[in-house]
Amino acid sequence: MLRSVKALRGRPIAARDGKMGEVVDVYFDDERWELRYLVVDTRHSMPQREVLVPRACLTSEPEKGELPVQLTRAQVEHCPEVEMDLPVWRQHELSYARRAMADRHLRSSGMVIGFGVHALDGNLGRVEDLILNDAGWTVCSLLIALNRWLPGRRVLAPPAAVESIDWCDREVCLRLTREALRALPTAN
Repeated sequence: MLRSVKALRGRPIAARDGKMGEVVDVYFDDERWELRYLVVDTRHSMPQREVLVPRACLTSEPEKGELPVQLTRAQVEHCPEVEMDLPVWRQHELSYARRAMADRHLRSSGMVIGFGVHALDGNLGRVEDLILNDAGWTVCSLLIALNRWLPGRRVLAPPAAVESIDWCDREVCLRLTREALRALPTAN
């Protein structure tokens, strides 16, 4: 089943023994194009606690608007804290030694959604969403709004079309021309 990353945000987590927080972000690997973690707010008010639920703990079976995980509430509670594996946009906070060992391919969907999109022949729009296939929890498409070039048109670009993701410039660079983008499947 295909799932919108934006639609996952705010979705309650269904542990095996009850609800346990909600999804606040999705971290993905921009080399393998697969979901790495769900970032889950465990709903502790003081202090707020966000944990990383690994992809291996997810199931593709939808359940009453909740996202089921193969963990108990206690196991979700004991997942690694969000600071244990920082996405690229937060790695500038690390010391030089830790930054050298950090994963340069771990991305926050919350940051990438909204980035500008640059084709081989110019700027053309922005990333509106990421589409996941929950059979393997892989990113199968980037939903791109072509507002700068073709207002109102949205296309689904394959991850293989991505040349790079530039956090500093807040831009996704594609290996495609504008005309090649025009030929991609459109989104409703």
